[in-house]
Amino acid sequence: MLWRSWRCLGRSWRLLLLLRLLESSGCLGAAGGAAGPVGHLAVLVRGVAVASSWQLEEDFLLEGLCMRKPPLLPPRLPCSPRLTSSSPLRPLWLTLALLSRRSLLRLLGLLLLLLLRLLRLRLRRRSLPLRLPLLRSASRRRTCPPDAPGGERAKNAPAKQVDNAANVKAATTQKPSAVERLKERDRELVEARARIAELEAELAETKKKLKNALKKKEELLKRIPKPKGQAVVDYSVQKEMQLDNDNGMYNAVVAAVRKAFAGSKVPVKARINEYTVPEFNLIFTNARTNAPLLASYEGDWATRDLLKQYLKKRKSATATAAKALQGRQEQEQEQEQEQVEQEEEEAQNRQDEHEEAEDEDEDED
Repeated sequence: MLWRSWRCLGRSWRLLLLLRLLESSGCLGAAGGAAGPVGHLAVLVRGVAVASSWQLEEDFLLEGLCMRKPPLLPPRLPCSPRLTSSSPLRPLWLTLALLSRRSLLRLLGLLLLLLLRLLRLRLRRRSLPLRLPLLRSASRRRTCPPDAPGGERAKNAPAKQVDNAANVKAATTQKPSAVERLKERDRELVEARARIAELEAELAETKKKLKNALKKKEELLKRIPKPKGQAVVDYSVQKEMQLDNDNGMYNAVVAAVRKAFAGSKVPVKARINEYTVPEFNLIFTNARTNAPLLASYEGDWATRDLLKQYLKKRKSATATAAKALQGRQEQEQEQEQEQVEQEEEEAQNRQDEHEEAEDEDEDED
């Protein structure tokens, strides 16, 4: 059956099959310089390889094989993805020559090729465990001299070890499923809500503390209302200001009001009702700046009463001073008049004495 299959194949396909066997066995690639029948056979095989690698049609392939023009064919097989060795075609040249004839030796040559291939594979498998330690030791002993160029040293240097921790982690870590991601989001949402509740509690506590602090401050700075009714004879500003037990503070407030009135440069008027609202605002602002305690009295009534008291005392003092001045002036006038009268009396006395003396002289005569 194998023989019939071989006979049914065309010449080109049989040669292509032989070429594949030669390439797989590693015996193709070093017969470019051979001469005689072996050289023609090598050229023929190379022609088949070139045609197969270029994927030409079967008719053109047969035509090229029949022409057998070695100068037209390339001396060597072109580079292809298949690796070829440089071992010589010693026993397989004869096998290929025998297979080129139409006889039973074709089948024998094919069997020999297959047997050689199997034998080589077995030998390679047996020698592979023995060669690995030798190759490793040789690679370890392979060193580069210190005076070698940098390119050669880099070429002969051992390969760098790559850290595959990230790749291993990515390969071994299992991606979370949709249910797990949903659970994770629910957990994060619960944590966020708990954090929000905690922040709200802290905010409420801060607001409560601030409210208590403001309440205490308002209690400390509670505004004292104006006393009801009108001022009577026994009215005391110090008592109404609740400073009857603190004379020092009261004297400081009175001094601040006097300083504010002097600093405002408002002219002195006969009555307090004659002052305008802007003048009052200027005096009250200066007084609160000098004595912040005056801000605790509602409507600045304490400042107004102290100002009224100050103006009243100032007016009284002015009147007293004027009266005293007038008294002094009157006294001086009286003294001057008495002196004038005394001088006139003395002059009259001298005149009388002179007249008496003249009368006495006349009597004597």
